[in-house]
Amino acid sequence: MKDRKNTLSTQYGERNAGNYDVHVAKRLTNQLGIAFIGGFVQTEQKGDAETSEAKEVAPNYEIKDWGQIFLTNYRLGYKREMLDFFSWGGISTDDEGYNPIPGAASIDRAEKVTLNWNNKLQYRLNEDDIVLRQATAGWTRRMKNGM
Repeated sequence: MKDRKNTLSTQYGERNAGNYDVHVAKRLTNQLGIAFIGGFVQTEQKGDAETSEAKEVAPNYEIKDWGQIFLTNYRLGYKREMLDFFSWGGISTDDEGYNPIPGAASIDRAEKVTLNWNNKLQYRLNEDDIVLRQATAGWTRRMKNGM
C-alpha cells in the first residue's frame, strides 16, 4: 500500500468563482488504507444579476449563469498475499443555471445528484487470477425552468 499525502487546496477567481478540495488519507496497517476526498466548485454566485461590465459585453443576457458542484468520495484498499480488494465511490451534487435565449427573463436550471461506486476483489491462484467486479453509477434528478 502506498502512503498518500493529506492536502487542502483552494483556487479563487473573479466573479466569485472558486475550487476547494480536501484529501485525507491514512494507511491503517501495512495491508489496509483509506482515503476521503471532498470538494466544492463554484463557477459564479447563484442568483445574482449580471455585472454592469458583463452587460456591456453581452447586453441581451440579464441573468447570470452559475454552477455549484459538491463532491464527496472515498477509497478503500486492502492487499494481502493472494488477496487484493479495492473500493472507490462517492456522491456528487450539481446545481447549475444558464440563460439559453438572449434577452429571456428566466433561466434554465438543472439539479443533479449522482451516486457511484466500484469494487474489485482479486484472488491469485498460482498463475491464474479470479477477479470479481461490481460497479454502478446511481441516480440523477433533474429540475428545469425556474430560479
